[in-house]
Amino acid sequence: MHAAVKMILITFGIMALPWQPNAQDYKVYDKLLKTYVDPNGKVNYKMLTKEKTAINQVLDQWQKVNTQKLNEKARLAFYINLYNLTTLKVIVDHYPIKSIMDIKRGKIWDVDLMVLNGKTYSLNELENQLIRSPYKEPGIHFLINCGAKSCPPLHAEAFTEKNIDVLMEKRTRQFVNDVHSNTITPKQIKISKIFDWYQTDFGNLILYINRYSSTKISNNAKITFMDYDWDLNKQ
Repeated sequence: MHAAVKMILITFGIMALPWQPNAQDYKVYDKLLKTYVDPNGKVNYKMLTKEKTAINQVLDQWQKVNTQKLNEKARLAFYINLYNLTTLKVIVDHYPIKSIMDIKRGKIWDVDLMVLNGKTYSLNELENQLIRSPYKEPGIHFLINCGAKSCPPLHAEAFTEKNIDVLMEKRTRQFVNDVHSNTITPKQIKISKIFDWYQTDFGNLILYINRYSSTKISNNAKITFMDYDWDLNKQ
């Protein structure tokens, strides 16, 4: 189906969806992902800019969700979806740009962008206060997408309470073994800067990576980190 036709259907579809208080709905978001994100996690931002109305309507609805009424897994899925869609919104609102770092002089993560349960949050606050702190699950770093090439690929499907555990395990394994993100040998590893920035989440890096890597690493292997490419993850 032509992208323009899909865009019309997506925008029409959101208008037809009944809103249920305290019930998150991912139908439109899922359509957006499947239409504009390819299997490698690259985004067609040029076409996605035509979906600003749909994106804004979804985010407006999501801000009405009472997250306290969601179970633990549903809440985590909701927060990660919210983070990723808000990031898409920020980029399409400023597109064309080369990098998300071009927005607000690289400080977009500290700008208040959403309201949840009556409190305003920035992307950093959403990640650190509502995702990292309560869940203490390092695998979330492979589901969250910051819109950069070096970020773990954006998954072209909404996360839900039913799929989040399986997808977290799958996406973690894929990222660890991605030769563009990490170079792993038994005696030396050069790994994503994400492992450096969030080392407190991962604990012993060699032990953590050995859980997922197809190449087993020596306990005394040398560890260095990749440079981070902030260019857009665009198609």
